[in-house]
Amino acid sequence: MPGTIAHYRLESEIGRGGAGVVYRAIDTRLGQTVAIKVLDASLTSDAAAARRFIEEARAAAALNHPNIVAVHEIDSDAGVTFIAMELVEGTSLDQVIANGQLRFDHALDYARQIAAALGAAHAAGIVHRTITPASIMVTRDGQVKVRDFGLAALVERTAYMSPEQAEGQAVDARSDIYSFGAVLYEMLTGRHALPGVTPAPLRSVRPDVPAVLGAIVGRCLSKDRKARYENGTALKRDLDAVAGSAMRWAHS
Repeated sequence: MPGTIAHYRLESEIGRGGAGVVYRAIDTRLGQTVAIKVLDASLTSDAAAARRFIEEARAAAALNHPNIVAVHEIDSDAGVTFIAMELVEGTSLDQVIANGQLRFDHALDYARQIAAALGAAHAAGIVHRTITPASIMVTRDGQVKVRDFGLAALVERTAYMSPEQAEGQAVDARSDIYSFGAVLYEMLTGRHALPGVTPAPLRSVRPDVPAVLGAIVGRCLSKDRKARYENGTALKRDLDAVAGSAMRWAHS
């Protein structure tokens, strides 16, 4: 599309997905390089859904956390809805996983950062609801950045959603925990944890993974939301404990 949208000059396409296209752009008012996500017109044709998305995305934009992509603006120009956000130089996690299962230490590091982002959002009363590998960026130096808060108002179904979300029930932070578990399972095995299907136990696919991490993944993927972690902060505590044990083992 390159051209302009509002006061942003679009330079080149840098990503594409079901929700829209992402461009590298210049904020002509501030002279800063940003990322502009132009949402697919079909997603915003429902005025009520578009308003709900903007409300949710603006609430999420108030989050200030190193593992969450900073959102600068959500607006429309000439009927086109867009998000102006921090430009993350890196690769989406789905592209990383496409090369096969990750090293245990890398997967655990990414998992702890994702959990930290979710913990911050949950503490603010915000549920992501569309956690997928495509909604997670990994920078060149290994920092994780979670994006796409608010898009659930437009894109309701993903292969990573919790059972209750798939059934159209009300969701809370524990739905994000389920989606997180599906993403971590895929990072460690290279396999999808298909919705509605109990996946093979993690250690039956990846025997080198510590039993305690297998238990964490299993808890996240419980069909009973009451059995899952309450929020990202509680999840991160257990992941940190695994990391601490792994470091002690490596240096013993």
